[in-house]
Amino acid sequence: FMSNIRNRFQDKGYIYRESLLSKNLNEKYNESNRIEERGEERIERYNELIRELVNKNQEGKVREIYKKMKEMNIKPNETTYRLMLNCKYNGREMEEMNERIYEDMEEKGMKIDVKMMAVMIKNYKKNENFEKMDYFYQKIKK
Repeated sequence: FMSNIRNRFQDKGYIYRESLLSKNLNEKYNESNRIEERGEERIERYNELIRELVNKNQEGKVREIYKKMKEMNIKPNETTYRLMLNCKYNGREMEEMNERIYEDMEEKGMKIDVKMMAVMIKNYKKNENFEKMDYFYQKIKK
């Protein structure tokens, strides 16, 4: 299994670090600032880490990774934002993350597709923010 992962990373031009891939999730999280990939591969590695954190319901760590990425001038891509929208945020945190994602994507000229808007609507519904739900519903209708 590890050799398949190693080959996949080497084929894509990653600087492979077996120790990083084989460590548990918390160790990967703690070493996230030491990832040595180049260019687009770097954001893909962060996306893999965010995906693992989302699957483990570690939304606090997802926010920290996102903040760290911005500090390190690593630009999130559409996949990053999709992953972050799927976190199980609670209350106001969820609204803040939706707003941050929406603003970041608009600022970067990224397309926010119907599926992403539907997730945002669902998130706002959980918090009974009908004004924001209607805003995104109207955007979908256009």
